[in-house]
Amino acid sequence: METKLPGWTEGVQNTLKKCGASMPDPYSWHAIDNEGLVIFLTEADHINKNSSIVKLKDKYIQRNIDPSGKDWGATTTRHATEVFLAAKNAFTSDVPVRALLTRNSRYSETPNKPIKAMLLPWKYKVTELSGDSIETGFSYRLEQI
Repeated sequence: METKLPGWTEGVQNTLKKCGASMPDPYSWHAIDNEGLVIFLTEADHINKNSSIVKLKDKYIQRNIDPSGKDWGATTTRHATEVFLAAKNAFTSDVPVRALLTRNSRYSETPNKPIKAMLLPWKYKVTELSGDSIETGFSYRLEQI
């Protein structure tokens, strides 16, 4: 039996509250739920189609983070570092994680609409992690378990 998607909710924080999750700060790229599982945020409608690859029917999500650059501020650098370390920990520890999709974010195809979010009902594993740091860029793949 196929699991039904929960639908989009206005606002990332509203969606995270439903599962008792919290973020290190309001614009982080990950959160922690009430079970202690990492929730990776992924833009479902990112303008760079290679940055966020969401294939729900194929049961995976791939994030590709470009190397940090001069245009990255301290906040973006911190968020990228946090999500890299979270992905690395989940990969090496082989622990389950969760995924939250967003739409209408700053780097989406429609950035001027209210941000929507959907916490996916499945658990995932980080099955691939490539790259050594945010300076060189990195990617991770979440596969549904």
